[in-house]
Amino acid sequence: MLMVQSRGSGKLPGYLDSYSAAKTNDYADAIDWAGVQPWSNGKVGLIRVSYFTTKQLPVAVLQPKQLVAMIPWDLFATLRLLGPNGEEVVFVGAHEPTLVTRGWPQTSHRKLDPERIQPYRPYHSHDEIQKIAPGKVIELDIEIWPTSIVCSVGYRLVLTLAGCYFEYGTLGRMLHYDPLDRPEAEFGGLITIHIGSGMASYLLLFHIP
Repeated sequence: MLMVQSRGSGKLPGYLDSYSAAKTNDYADAIDWAGVQPWSNGKVGLIRVSYFTTKQLPVAVLQPKQLVAMIPWDLFATLRLLGPNGEEVVFVGAHEPTLVTRGWPQTSHRKLDPERIQPYRPYHSHDEIQKIAPGKVIELDIEIWPTSIVCSVGYRLVLTLAGCYFEYGTLGRMLHYDPLDRPEAEFGGLITIHIGSGMASYLLLFHIP
């Protein structure tokens, strides 16, 4: 797994212009650089959510020589914290208000790697595309990004599952409605969550007393 900071991001100098042609060209250069390193097999794939998903399509148009796969995530799992009166607790994010944490898997990449999964963490192999057939019940393990908070007495954790971005208060500057990234024909269906005997849905949390 390789994470690259582009110019103007993190502590790097330069101007951060997320949707510019220069940013896309930088992305392509990073892909081709990674593909020829001694530790690389020459095959570079892209994965992430939100802004990182929307950048996969423009960089693919440039056809970097080492790029062989893209994995934009679907399905939105949002872990929220509600106060004693039911009010939403909002935290300070990197560039906008945010909730506790999220998990955004690509459901067609739900296949697990049995040699790498942990009791507390699923590990997806990303070696097979498994489309969802309408009406068919599937099991989906979602990794929710690690975080930690202190909850006072009277506060409640809420897990919200949806096929679209969870909106609250003022919308952020990075949304997930682009028709090219999320075409209606592919993402416009209904999601059904099954519970009960043989189909238990659950949230696994660490508890530090």
